[in-house]
Order: sequence, then structure tokens, then C-alpha cells
Amino acid sequence: MQAPTAAELQKVVQQIERYLESSRTGLEFRVDRDLNRVVVSVVDPRDGTVLRQMPSEEALRIARALADEGGSGLLDALA
Repeated sequence: MQAPTAAELQKVVQQIERYLESSRTGLEFRVDRDLNRVVVSVVDPRDGTVLRQMPSEEALRIARALADEGGSGLLDALA
């Protein structure tokens, strides 16, 4: 099975967002452009505050460091 392209992921994310807007839930989906991964956030619908995100910003930072530096940037990401 082949991994989806960034364009395919973005299309699916947009479809999910349209559905969620109509159901008034506090979920947001986006594609991290650097990692080509879907990021899901639970937000407060009143003010847009992110209550929880999966994967977390810390996990995304570590993954970017591993991808960019081949692992050598991991210590910088943890700092």
C-alpha cells in the first residue's frame, strides 16, 4: 500500500473539516507540511484555544529534527 500524497491528505482533511463545521464539534484537522502528517487538535469552540493536540507540538518538533538532521538535531529539539 502506497502512502498518500500531501494533496490527497489535504483533500481528506478539508472534507473532515466541512463535516465537523456542520456538526459544531471542537476538532480541527490539518496536515503538517514538513512531515506530511495529519495533526488533530481539540479546541474550545468559544475562543479557539487548543486544549489537546495529537501528536503534540513537542513530538512534531522531535520528528522534524529527526527528518531534517538525520537524527543529529534531536538534542536541539529536546532543549
